[in-house]
Amino acid sequence: AQAEQDRRLAGQTPALLRTQWQAQQGHVSRWQQIEAAAQQRRELSVQQTTLTAEVRQGEHAIADMQATAEALREQQQAVKEQVADKQKLLDQERRIQSLAAHRLALQPGEACPLCGALEHPAVAANQALDVSATATALKKKQDELEQLVNQGQTAASNLVASKTRQTERIKALEKVAQHITQWQAGWAAATAQVNATPPLTSDDWQNAQTLADGQ
Repeated sequence: AQAEQDRRLAGQTPALLRTQWQAQQGHVSRWQQIEAAAQQRRELSVQQTTLTAEVRQGEHAIADMQATAEALREQQQAVKEQVADKQKLLDQERRIQSLAAHRLALQPGEACPLCGALEHPAVAANQALDVSATATALKKKQDELEQLVNQGQTAASNLVASKTRQTERIKALEKVAQHITQWQAGWAAATAQVNATPPLTSDDWQNAQTLADGQ
């Protein structure tokens, strides 16, 4: 029995065998660390790709929202001017209407008590004024302006929220980039401790099979 054991040991001492076993265990442990680091890097890559796409989409969305907000501001300004014009017209018509009693008293050939004119050509035109129609048109424009103002406020609120989310996405992307930078230093140190053929490169984290074959 002792002869058989000696044959298996082939002249190696238990101390030497223990050292070899420990070395092998260390080799396995280092490769496990490398595989874990590679998996972490792949996960960071996915996060980076996803966030980059979200940031780009956010940029397009914000640009569209800004264009919408600007268009609403321009519409508001145009309708606001229309409201002012119709309000002015309504005020004029109401002033003219308030002189109805004087118009009814005017007689052809008689002098106007207000201006002294003997002819009164505007009487018929003034009698044809429709104040209620002007007031209705004004109300319609006021309602349109109110709707545009509400839409503008909603658009502005959405734009602010979108910019806030975009800032958060950019910060998250920057954080991932920092993690990748830190990871690179750890990867370089870890790969330097294994004897791989060919030597592992900074991009070998992408290929799990290469790492598995290298052990």
